[in-house]
Amino acid sequence: MTEQEKAHLYRGMTSQEVEAHEDWVRRYKAERSARDAEAVVANAKRRVDLRGMDDGDVVREAIMKAAPGAWDHDSDVALQVLRDAGFVRRPDTAEPLRDLAELTHQSRKGDREEAHMEADQVLCGILSSLGLGDVVDAYHGVQKWWA
Repeated sequence: MTEQEKAHLYRGMTSQEVEAHEDWVRRYKAERSARDAEAVVANAKRRVDLRGMDDGDVVREAIMKAAPGAWDHDSDVALQVLRDAGFVRRPDTAEPLRDLAELTHQSRKGDREEAHMEADQVLCGILSSLGLGDVVDAYHGVQKWWA
């Protein structure tokens, strides 16, 4: 704020009133800054909590936030709508990647057919966790051939 703007703002005020006003502005800015920082922390915690929930709980939370008081909702239907629209959370892939690495190792030194069948199960599990059980069912309908 320029000196001219300050002079215009404080016109008609005593020096004590100006000081009191400036003190109030400093306290307001400090409180606002603290609230903003708390909001950032709360939002980060909320994201961590949401990512730790299963899909059904996330849908229930979304419905309750979007339509408070909507007690008779079917979160499974809402979840299927989200999945059909392509909204899918990526599952944790650490375990399947470990399993596939082990199966790769086994296939190179042993029974390729068994390792391949187990890898199919790992991949089908990932597809199912993404809500693509219908794709897994269709895949299981395909006749397999092993050497």
